[in-house]
Amino acid sequence: MKLNLEKIKRIVILGQSGIVASNLIYKLNKLNLKATTLGRSKLNLKKNGSDKKLKKLIKNDDIIIFVAAEAPVKNIEMFYNNLKICKTVCDALEKKRIKYLIYLSSDAVYADVKEKISEKSITTPTSLHGLMHLTREAMLKDKFQ
Repeated sequence: MKLNLEKIKRIVILGQSGIVASNLIYKLNKLNLKATTLGRSKLNLKKNGSDKKLKKLIKNDDIIIFVAAEAPVKNIEMFYNNLKICKTVCDALEKKRIKYLIYLSSDAVYADVKEKISEKSITTPTSLHGLMHLTREAMLKDKFQ
């Protein structure tokens, strides 16, 4: 996917405190692209009603980068919390006309193998963390194709 940087109106990053989000913000700043970040302190995506709040904050033609997660997933409660976060995002974006939705997953969706992995590799997670990301990928594909 090649983006025309001059045509980007607004980038919204869901999640901001993790290492991935902070590095992403740094890289976007180097490209002179301003991003609006929505972290837990601004909007807790696990709370009931947060989908309605998020829906009001998202504008048509926004580029959404979804990195919000409780990670790494270490127990079933964290697993369910991450699915709740994803459901909130799905519900909030359902009738929005966003430009792109970019989900940052994890290589934990693939089995540990000696060969080089690619997006064509078989997804066989061996941890709750990998299973969470694979499930969220499926939820997003189901909702947005």
